[in-house]
Amino acid sequence: FAQGNIGHGFAMLTVPLFFLGGSMLSGLLIERRELQGRVPQYGLAVGIEFACLAGVALGGWLGYFGPWGEPLALRHDYALLALLCTAMGIQNAVVTSVSGSVVRTTHLTGITTDLGVGIVRVLFPERRPEFIDRERRFNRLRCGILVFFVLGSACGAVACSEFGYLGFLLPATIALYAIVAALKVWQKPGFRQSLEVLISRG
Repeated sequence: FAQGNIGHGFAMLTVPLFFLGGSMLSGLLIERRELQGRVPQYGLAVGIEFACLAGVALGGWLGYFGPWGEPLALRHDYALLALLCTAMGIQNAVVTSVSGSVVRTTHLTGITTDLGVGIVRVLFPERRPEFIDRERRFNRLRCGILVFFVLGSACGAVACSEFGYLGFLLPATIALYAIVAALKVWQKPGFRQSLEVLISRG
């Protein structure tokens, strides 16, 4: 908008809607089905995420998104951003659903804020000991998320620096592994409740 490119500005404003759409799709496949007493479709949700990431790798390799590392070009990058935001929305919503809204995977602002508040709660306890023990466990979980987010970012940066768009095959492969796990484990009755107990225990 500041550069006078109104059409480009409006197009970029719509990009977060793909994140919203991905999270809504995940909600339909998981949370809504759970409320209806049906088996949640974790595998299908992560399968769509895999398709988005594999689509980025393949489309970039075929030149659909332009040269790797070029400045933002809406004609190439809009579809790229749409696929990536959809994948992020699905992933974040799947993990949010599975963890009972405890874990976020695509951003750190909330986790870092929770960690800061959690550290103060532990250092200056004003509540029952069992509450402080629970907060310590959550703080360990938050620290783990921060560490692995940084490690994942570093691995992604190296992969994409070396292989360009094909670097997206790394997260696509991880998503493919998650699909296999979903088919074997996540579909079992009571999985979410078991995971929530595991998370609460740190």
